[in-house]
Amino acid sequence: MTKKDIAKILKEIADFLTILGENEFKIRAYTFAVRSIEQAENIEEIINGKTKGIGKSISKIVKEIYETGTCKYYEELKSKIPEGVLELLNLKGLGAKRIKILYENLGIKSIGELEYACKENRLLILKGFGKKIQENILKAIKNYRKNLNYFTVLEAEEIVNEIRKKFKVIAFTGDYRRKMEVYDKIEAVIYEEENNKIKEIEKEFSRKIIFHCAKNRNDFIKKLFETTGSINFVKKFNIPENPKNEIEIFNKNNSEFIIPEQREDIANFEKNYIRYCDIKGIFHIHSTYSDGTLSLEEIVKFLISKGYEYAGISDHSKSAYYANGLTEDRIKAQIEEIDRLNEKYAPFKIFKGIESDILKDGSLDYKDNILEKFDFVIASIHSSFNLSKKDMTERIIRAIENPYTTILGHPTGRLLTVREGYEIDIEKVLEALYENNKFVEINAQPFRLDLDWKTCIKAKSLGIKFFISPDAHNIEDFDYVKYGINVARKAGLKKEHIVNTYSSKEVEKILSK
Repeated sequence: MTKKDIAKILKEIADFLTILGENEFKIRAYTFAVRSIEQAENIEEIINGKTKGIGKSISKIVKEIYETGTCKYYEELKSKIPEGVLELLNLKGLGAKRIKILYENLGIKSIGELEYACKENRLLILKGFGKKIQENILKAIKNYRKNLNYFTVLEAEEIVNEIRKKFKVIAFTGDYRRKMEVYDKIEAVIYEEENNKIKEIEKEFSRKIIFHCAKNRNDFIKKLFETTGSINFVKKFNIPENPKNEIEIFNKNNSEFIIPEQREDIANFEKNYIRYCDIKGIFHIHSTYSDGTLSLEEIVKFLISKGYEYAGISDHSKSAYYANGLTEDRIKAQIEEIDRLNEKYAPFKIFKGIESDILKDGSLDYKDNILEKFDFVIASIHSSFNLSKKDMTERIIRAIENPYTTILGHPTGRLLTVREGYEIDIEKVLEALYENNKFVEINAQPFRLDLDWKTCIKAKSLGIKFFISPDAHNIEDFDYVKYGINVARKAGLKKEHIVNTYSSKEVEKILSK
């Protein structure tokens, strides 16, 4: 063990003590010991207990670390802290004191949960945290994640955009072209004359990048088709030797053109799939009334500038205290402001909503006399994730059966690359949605994409309709709608399956029922 190795373990002990809320004097003792060891002239001085600033008890620990590579006290402390919280210590610039605050106040137990909290501006309500710190944490997470196996569409797009700049002609293929939900690699087709750039690209990106080199235009099209679809999809087609384009491949196989998103299984093919321009209004928007960064008027102005007809405002309910959830008094104030804005910006329509927490017993967050004031209610789970499959299913179904529930929000609670969804019987949940004539959300946040495309197919077969929602907290989040559309296209959903492709008047009529 070197000086550096011993100091590192002592530093971690100080961090563990901080997170566990131990005595400040004890934490300082270990912090001073780290400095003393770093300044010591040689290792012998340290292990013989002759280093200034290190007391007898820490000196014994130092000797144990030197002889065994660890110590009993270190391992005991480590065992008391969730593994995901320990992982947070790897984030540059965060520090044990802030980790303790995040853990105690927001229940953050993993890097993924921290990243999601930053995306929703939840750190801004904590003392000692500001916008700049939140931005720095997101940068630290991004840097840390570079070497992990799976990544979301946001990181995939960044990589794709950088690689695209380096080639004259390039087509991205594989999972990325099929708009899958997470990625372990990026694939692309290039021409052979540019393959000298491959090694340079591989050095620049820690993610796995696979290039397929084509000899000519016809070979390029052939390779693009072969690498886009799933294995089961591609093997059902006879590919001509020199195809001019992908349309020719489909024509020669007596098939309609199938968009890349649907090249998983021919059985799921839908001709009249939803388009990106079909969305006429945005639901599931958080404003400065809870944890969003835009005022109601800023939201309205932005959406009008983008050509939308309506907005569904749904700030957090009061149980979401960490997200500045709305009390009854603040609901009244928001409704009054929405009424004023509806007059000012007509014919643009603002629908009054709430994202109500589904409480542990399946009830919603307000009494009926409050819920009846809203045009719509998104019922979502934000707590008590560890119920049994039976209890969680019953909890959600009870919320669906509430007459004031309109939409089931992010139904499985998953966070991609972060955590699995909670255990539920999704078949029973879908049946409850259909039987109660309720809608389900395709939450387009890149960390959620929930419902997933496979479950959307099941919901579609039952006759359930969907809202595609960005779960927007910032102006940039409105662009997330495209990821929800990708999910819908993969599921073969048509325009008529998505409620927010309807006109403002049609949506108003639907919600009034």
